[in-house]
Amino acid sequence: MKTLPKFAFLMCLTIVSSCSLFEDLDDVSFDSDVTLEFYVNETEAIPGGATYVDQAVLDITSDPDVAEYADKIKDVKVNKITYLVTGLTESGVTFSNGSLMTVSNSKMIATLANLPLTESATGDFVINSEGFSQLSSKLKNLESETILLQGTLSETPIAFKVECIFNVTITANALD
Repeated sequence: MKTLPKFAFLMCLTIVSSCSLFEDLDDVSFDSDVTLEFYVNETEAIPGGATYVDQAVLDITSDPDVAEYADKIKDVKVNKITYLVTGLTESGVTFSNGSLMTVSNSKMIATLANLPLTESATGDFVINSEGFSQLSSKLKNLESETILLQGTLSETPIAFKVECIFNVTITANALD
């Protein structure tokens, strides 16, 4: 009979300590890919190369799955950024010293050292953890962010499209 109070005490302690677990039971987490497109169209012939700079607006609610949970988002985490080059008009050109920055605070979020441009070239940017963290916080508040892509083309003229695919994990309250 003495073990019954001890057992009851342990059960109550377990239930009370696990109440915080119930708070997250109604959360849903999913990954989403949000794509920004940058169009390079350098028409002037510069054999020594040229600097390229362009910007686009990143808005995670442009993804219908994210938009469905927009007013219920609890967290956003940027996991990685992948690039895809298409529509290349010239070969033998390199894109170097590439970077992605947030315009609002001039924070570097990712870099790309040296990319020989080929049709359908794909890969991941090298991430800046602090930049990813700041961008994640801004996106969590459903704020869009203007992203700046910059780098150096080894020669021009050249035209192509760069898709920057932002892979994010969304955590939202499914029941509110």
